[in-house]
Parts: sequence; structure tokens; C-alpha cells
Amino acid sequence: MTDKEREAWQKEQALRAAERTVDMEGLPQGHPIQLLRRENGALFSLIEEIENAENTAQFLLQLTEIRRHYAKTEELLMPLLYRYGVTGPSKAIWDADDEAKQMLSALLRRSGAGEELPREEVTALFARLRDVATREEKVLFPLALRYFTEDEWNRVYRDLPEIGCAFIDEKDAPRWDEGEAFCRMEDEKDKTRLLSEGKIELPTGTLTVAQLAGILALLPVDITFIDADDRLRFFVNEGRVFARPRSALGREIWDCHPPRLVPVIRQMLDDFRQKAKKEMTVWRRIAGKPVYVRYLAVYDVNGDYLGTLETVQDFSEVEPHFRRKET
Repeated sequence: MTDKEREAWQKEQALRAAERTVDMEGLPQGHPIQLLRRENGALFSLIEEIENAENTAQFLLQLTEIRRHYAKTEELLMPLLYRYGVTGPSKAIWDADDEAKQMLSALLRRSGAGEELPREEVTALFARLRDVATREEKVLFPLALRYFTEDEWNRVYRDLPEIGCAFIDEKDAPRWDEGEAFCRMEDEKDKTRLLSEGKIELPTGTLTVAQLAGILALLPVDITFIDADDRLRFFVNEGRVFARPRSALGREIWDCHPPRLVPVIRQMLDDFRQKAKKEMTVWRRIAGKPVYVRYLAVYDVNGDYLGTLETVQDFSEVEPHFRRKET
């Protein structure tokens, strides 16, 4: 699609969206927005419970589930709105999400180190979490309902289990009949495709598509491939560190990250193209877990840039084994 075609398409969608009425109270049971609103309600209840607790620190870890909630809005709603040309509200809310996660991580680090948590910082975190939820209710959710087609909502619903529920039990999440029917149809398509596709010839052997998919599914690591055009083309998400919904496939990588990180990622990919660097490694704690992230430049036999491979692994299970050997 050319820029002019995209602009015309966005204008057409904006006109259609303006004609749609938004009724968040009349949504069918199990609709994605209904689930997200239920999570916000559970978040408000948890914050109130923590505010009334004598020891705030022991409850803060429960708030790390906000990452799952934000993953759903950041991965499933905001990028679709970008496609419709609705970027400002999404970017502003994503920045606020990011700030809330950073505030929570900072408090958890201090709590883990045995420090007393300043009441004003805890209060500021709660205010930010409430602010984001209010923006979702008043801006993000109505915009998504106004723009998204029924097929797009079905695809959002399909990707929800990949991310999981926040603050509510999975078994208490109601099912959406239309979404369930869509998922069954898509599963049948996937099975048929895997059975019908042939073999993949590699330099060191041959595998069927089903065999390769089965092998990759056993690896306890998230693997993501970004092609030379900076689009997400492939992933396996067995490590379950970051959410990777299928709707992200084909998306420009800039739409998969918080706005504040986009300049860093652009620079890294430019360095890989120019061969100024061929690898970047990050060790960090995410929700209290030790996570190892590697970005590797991929080149063909002629040295031409093919894309970038990202691997992400949670080392929580590994750490204790090394500690025992050291003692």
C-alpha cells in the first residue's frame, strides 16, 4: 500500500468510525473490552487493599500482573489504532504505562534490598496506575470500539490467552461465543496447513514443517525474527517472558515497543546493517526475574543483512543451581 493509498484508507476508516456508536455497557459477554474493564476493576480493588494494609511492601509484588494488562493494550489495541492513523492517544497512554512499570520496578528493587518504601512514592505509583486505567476507560477503549472491525476483534480475542489475565483468575474470564467459533476455525486452518506443507531443506538436514514447529516449541526461550525491512516476521514464545500475539506478525518493529525505546532500537538496527555491531546483550530483572536478552544480526553467505534475531530467556530456574554449586 502506497502512502497515498494508506492516507485514503485511513480517511475512509475515520469516516466509518465516526458513524459508529460506542456502548461499552452493552458488549457481549466475554468481549475483549469487557475483560480489560474487569481487570481494571480488580486493579482498583487491589490498590485499595494495599492502601489499607499495614505492610505495603509485601503486597506490591501482586501489582506486577499489571504487565499482562498493559501487554494486551500495547500489543493488541494500540498497534491496530496506529494502522488507522490514530497515534496520539495510544502513544501518550503507552508512555504512561511505561512510567508506571518503571515506578513499580524501582519500588520492588528497594523492597527487595530491605529498604523502607517512601509513602509518597507508593502513593505516586497508585495515582499513576489509576490514571492509566481512567485513560483506557475514557479514551483507548472507546476509540478501539469505534474503529475495529468484527474480524479484528476476533483476532484480538484469539491472542488474549497468549498474554493471560491480570488480577483475575483465568477460569473466571467469560468466553465470547463469536470469538470462540473464530478460534476453532483458525485452529483447523493451522492444522490443515501444517499437514499439507512439504519439507524444508537446510544445509544440515531436512525437516517437515510439523517437525520444525514441534522442535521449536520445546525450546524454553522466546525467539523473534525481524526482517531487513524492520518488520516482525516470525516468533516462538515458549519462554513466556514477553507477550508475542500473532497479530504482531508483519508489524513494523517500532509499533511493538514503548515510544521512548524506538530511537534506541533504530540505532541498534542501523548498526547491524552497517556492521558497526553484530550483537547486543542485555541482562535485566523483569518482574523480579533474571532475564537474558540477546539481539543478533543475521547475514547471508554473502554478508548481506537479512534481519535481526532476538532471544529472551528467563533464568529463574537456573540461578539456584549455580548458587548451590558455589556454596
